[in-house]
Amino acid sequence: MSKFHVGYHMCYYYLPSHLRFGPFTVGGILACNVILAHASPTKSIGAVSALSAWFWLFISALVILLPFVDVDVLISLSGPIQLLLNAVIRVAVSAAVAAYLYCTLVPKDHPWHWSLLSSFWSLPIWKPISTVSFTSYVFHMRIMQEFNFNKSLRSAVGLRLPTGLEPSDDLSWILYGVHLAVVSFVATFPLALLVHHFVEKPCDSYIRSLVDRFSGSYSRIAAQMDKGENKSEKNLIDKTK
Repeated sequence: MSKFHVGYHMCYYYLPSHLRFGPFTVGGILACNVILAHASPTKSIGAVSALSAWFWLFISALVILLPFVDVDVLISLSGPIQLLLNAVIRVAVSAAVAAYLYCTLVPKDHPWHWSLLSSFWSLPIWKPISTVSFTSYVFHMRIMQEFNFNKSLRSAVGLRLPTGLEPSDDLSWILYGVHLAVVSFVATFPLALLVHHFVEKPCDSYIRSLVDRFSGSYSRIAAQMDKGENKSEKNLIDKTK
């Protein structure tokens, strides 16, 4: 395993579930900052702000490359230290990706806005994929496992599992992973589309109706309370006259 770099990163960076809590937290922080960027008035763009944005984007680009760096030294570390370091790297990479997403989601007059990147991710070609992104995420791993471990199904779609575990076999494993990802996406997309239209959208509509109903009830209660307070104040004023 120490020589097989692709397998090492799959086992220690991609597959472990405990490494996924950090990226979910990063996503929540990203969402909050995007909301604040739209809610708060944007400051004038100065040279310092622009240079700061580009500096952090450059650092983010370097951080994104971390999982691809040969880090055999990690294998010699003790279990807890390796666990902590892998989790930190996973969070750092997620934060770096979030920085680029932030550039596409903030208002156009924001110092961090990147028009070219925003235009690219706003192309119509991404809309069908983004529509079923969550449902695809729910099913993709199970479908990938079926293609990967079912020999007859793997042969049916032309997947050839590499057998070598030497550094020279890295390219074969990478190409296999790309082929597996493409096949899994093609199989997952129609399923995710059906689930999106017949499960996700109805559930979303129902939850929104509950929220709207609660919001309406809260607004009516607040209005009645305001009306009652105003009436009490008026009676108090009348009594003091």
